[in-house]
Amino acid sequence: MYKKAALLYLLFFSGLAQGQETSLDNNLYDRLDSIQRVIYDLEKSFQKMTNTNGIANAFTHFSDDDGVINRNNRLLHGKEQIFNFYNNKMYSHAKVDWEPNRIMVSKSSDLAFSHGNYTWLIPDENGELQKYTGIYLTIWKKQSDGSWKYVWD
Repeated sequence: MYKKAALLYLLFFSGLAQGQETSLDNNLYDRLDSIQRVIYDLEKSFQKMTNTNGIANAFTHFSDDDGVINRNNRLLHGKEQIFNFYNNKMYSHAKVDWEPNRIMVSKSSDLAFSHGNYTWLIPDENGELQKYTGIYLTIWKKQSDGSWKYVWD
């Protein structure tokens, strides 16, 4: 699996050198190409689903079957591990929001990445929401049916 991830990483970033890049700073949505818009809209649908269907369901739904997330200094592989990580009381009461700042698409148009700022509101042991902010990077892979799923988050 690690060799596969490393190969995917190298192929993806070598292809990006010739791919499309657009910064989303200053509301540049209208300047995105069609694939970048698909990824942007997918990010927004993903974020919305965390509120409507729960964080565990959203992160599982948008994951590739072999998707990987990096949480708390450990890698979680596949939909089952991702679902189990988020399927607990803490995340059932948490909220997350994010906004892509940049989307890049590989020249082959089958891989893309987005990054931007996120904000988590997670309850502490007293139930009070604590705010955590940071920067995310998500790698998206086009599926055989034309849909996109993340392979790294």
